[in-house]
Amino acid sequence: MIKIGKKQWMILGAILVFILLVISIGRSRLVKKESKNAQNLFLQGKYQEAIDKYEGLAKKKKKDPLYYSKISRIYYMKGEEKKYKEYMDKVKAMNYTKNEEALSYVIANYYIEGNYKEALKEGEQALKLYPKNKIILNHMIALYRINGEENKAMELIKNYPVSKKSSEELAEYGKVSIASGKVDEGLSILKEAYKKDKDNIIIYDTLSQMAATDFIGTVNKINSLKKGTVDKEERSMYNLWLAKVYSLNIDNCEEALKLLRDENINKESLSYNIIKLSIYSNVGDFYNAQKLEEKLKEKYKDSYAANHAIAWYYFKKGEKDKAKEYALKSIEENPLYTDNYGYLMPEILSTDKKNGDSIIAYYSEAFYREPFNYNMMMNTGNYFHNTEGNINKAIKYYEIADKLHKNNSEIKYSIATVYLDNNNPKSEEILKQCIKLNPTETKYYRTLSVFYFYKGKYKEAKEFLDKAYAEDKEDLLTLNNTSVYYIIGASDVEKGFSTMNSVYEKAKKTKGYPVSSFDIIESNFQKIKQLNEQYKSASSATIQIPELSLFY
Repeated sequence: MIKIGKKQWMILGAILVFILLVISIGRSRLVKKESKNAQNLFLQGKYQEAIDKYEGLAKKKKKDPLYYSKISRIYYMKGEEKKYKEYMDKVKAMNYTKNEEALSYVIANYYIEGNYKEALKEGEQALKLYPKNKIILNHMIALYRINGEENKAMELIKNYPVSKKSSEELAEYGKVSIASGKVDEGLSILKEAYKKDKDNIIIYDTLSQMAATDFIGTVNKINSLKKGTVDKEERSMYNLWLAKVYSLNIDNCEEALKLLRDENINKESLSYNIIKLSIYSNVGDFYNAQKLEEKLKEKYKDSYAANHAIAWYYFKKGEKDKAKEYALKSIEENPLYTDNYGYLMPEILSTDKKNGDSIIAYYSEAFYREPFNYNMMMNTGNYFHNTEGNINKAIKYYEIADKLHKNNSEIKYSIATVYLDNNNPKSEEILKQCIKLNPTETKYYRTLSVFYFYKGKYKEAKEFLDKAYAEDKEDLLTLNNTSVYYIIGASDVEKGFSTMNSVYEKAKKTKGYPVSSFDIIESNFQKIKQLNEQYKSASSATIQIPELSLFY
């Protein structure tokens, strides 16, 4: 019999510990790989396959509630409420508060369900256990604001954990602050983030999201900051910011290009080239856009921000497969970058109606990361309204946005138009709120006139058409509606034709006039022209009025 000494036992023990450690690491890597596969299946819209994968992981890690919390979320997205609650109950029956991520999903699930009472209850417990978890903090900031507890939300923002050495963390902090109504403080934080990294894409994303619901206010705010500085570097920063905001709208792209001519802007920087690529793509100048796309591929091939911009370029060019390729590449490079989930991938996938489940999954991932982001909620509402035709879900997401960004006329306007589409009288009161919040916006008066037109209240319809005209005498959409009013509301065919003829001629001469709007104007013109000819030659007192289109 061989005797083993103390030293040999120690060596054998160390070898055994090493083997167990290798096995443990291997298992951990396998679990991570399988979890990633399940997540990818979910994002592809393969809900049942994702559920099966998570079920398999739950069997392997029987004490881990994380996978049940993810399964419950998928069932909610599928619309299977009974199954959603079943799996939430499974999570609640386990020691779920010991798992930070599982607890964050419990809060997130209650939040997106609209069960704010339970979400707040779980969230307040979570804040005590994990006060620096940003997913939990982001949900609680949103929940407190929705619940009217602004002071508590502001306290969380005040104590938000952020490394002042990290441009990315500063930019995320600035985004949370701005989305929560602390605009001046947020812009100041974005400025600090810019000083550490001029190419931080999150800075520009935040400005874009500000402008989406308040373009004029965003431009005015940046211009006022620019006016107050004499430092060349700082002025260049504001010019880049303004260029980004102006680049969002085809009508303002020329102004964006002017701003980029600032001699103090680094023309080789990532941010400069991304903004310029966006401008050329938006105006359809793919010759110059391609040069910038090639430059980004060569100089910034491993940058998630560059690949995100290239994906948008391909999407606007109509090459959706290439767009998807670069979007997925961006996600692979930075799976935490929310805009890929909340904006880019849903846009790419929306070109095919079969991708509905995948689109909803991407939105779900975006909500989990940025529950405070009212603009993302608006984007989701737009999807359900315009693509799915699901009015209830559209209203749900619009109303979350409305609670997060109170007294924003554009958010309220979106809610009003959904109600108007469905002949719901609520639209009247909401449109009046829009006018009260922003009395110079033409479309609010025009849309309210449409509401009265549908109700057959032509006197009120004309009153608000006149108010819309007073705000913008050149607005062709208002003049189109005025023409329709003359035909149907006032029975004045000649005046209706005269007005419509003027609208049609102006639309033809307007460079870059939106095709969708022009098609409606042209259709109305042809119908009214024919009606006018019938009216002039009619021997009978009765003529058939054609179906005409109104603009909101």
